[in-house]
Amino acid sequence: MLKRQGQLADDGTYIGPKASAAPPLTRVSKAEPAQSKSVLARIVNFFKEVSAELRKVFWPTRQEVVNYSILVFVALLFVALLVFGIDYGCTKAVLFLFKK
Repeated sequence: MLKRQGQLADDGTYIGPKASAAPPLTRVSKAEPAQSKSVLARIVNFFKEVSAELRKVFWPTRQEVVNYSILVFVALLFVALLVFGIDYGCTKAVLFLFKK
């Protein structure tokens, strides 16, 4: 059967000018059923995997933590002062408008 450009051929290859744009389809086998392990073995395996993943984490140095903490504190102070200024200004404006 003939297929138009932009379709997949019977062998899974892409028909068209950009043949490399779509890789051929591959068959995926069904997943094997999980082996039944005891609850204790699964818990131990979980903590081994957690430990292995934590070893891959990039941990910041003490100086980096101090620098970032100072940066966060300064940003927090700036935003708090900005909100205070807007609130104070709006309060004064509303009281001025509705003064008796």
